[in-house]
Amino acid sequence: MDIASLVGWSALTLLLFFILRDTVRNCYYFIFIRKYGLTKDLRSFGSWAVVTGATDGIGKAYAVQLAKRGLSVYLLGRNESKLRAVTAEIVNNVGMCYTYPKYYHEVEDCQFIESMIRVNCEAITQITKIILPQMIRKRTGAIINISSALCKFPGPYLSLYGATKAFISSFTSSLQEEYHSSGVTIQGVLPFYVVSNMCRSRPSFFVPHASDYANSALDTLGLQDWTFGCFSHATLGSLISYVRKEVFVRFFTPYMAKVRRKQVMKWTNNNNWVCREKPKYG
Repeated sequence: MDIASLVGWSALTLLLFFILRDTVRNCYYFIFIRKYGLTKDLRSFGSWAVVTGATDGIGKAYAVQLAKRGLSVYLLGRNESKLRAVTAEIVNNVGMCYTYPKYYHEVEDCQFIESMIRVNCEAITQITKIILPQMIRKRTGAIINISSALCKFPGPYLSLYGATKAFISSFTSSLQEEYHSSGVTIQGVLPFYVVSNMCRSRPSFFVPHASDYANSALDTLGLQDWTFGCFSHATLGSLISYVRKEVFVRFFTPYMAKVRRKQVMKWTNNNNWVCREKPKYG
């Protein structure tokens, strides 16, 4: 066997090993532990939960699942009519996104930019600052920060949203290191698309309902510092990790451009909005 063949077979063997390793790991965290009752009792983290961004989507689904598992839940959100009841586990899910993918220069105005940064970044830091000292004193509790799989790679046409989620990811990683021996569990969650008002996709294997996603993600609390939340998203995350960023972006960018065009046409028809095609620079 010549050197080129040896290198090729070695690379293929290594790739297959990583695929097998990730498949086994995903099966363990999202199938095995639930089937054999190896999940953590969430009440061991405390009897109360605070959920931000709880009026819809993943936040609302987390609140429902936490209540089903025996915790009292305090809800925070922008719609008072949908809110209820207070704290030892936090789900920081408050979030804001574009109405559809767009170029950064098309983002509404400076006020919208400030609002997205305030909602997606400032809220999570302030809530964590308020509640963390109590957890440290009690040496128990859990903080769940909902980031996005988008923070793992460039997100064209979602640049500001992706940047705010990258902030959450960095913030969470730093907290995990700072408080690893404090008794406080800090978990980061990296969802892809789920069915919600923010993402009105049809449900599928890779786009689960928010309730199913939250139920699956909660099973990993205390077991994974970072989780994609469900088997399908973990599988997708593993597959993407095997691809070079440049290759992934080459396919992802045209896909997002196609999504943008479809959404622009909807807005054009519904709001008499003028479609702006790709700008010419220079």
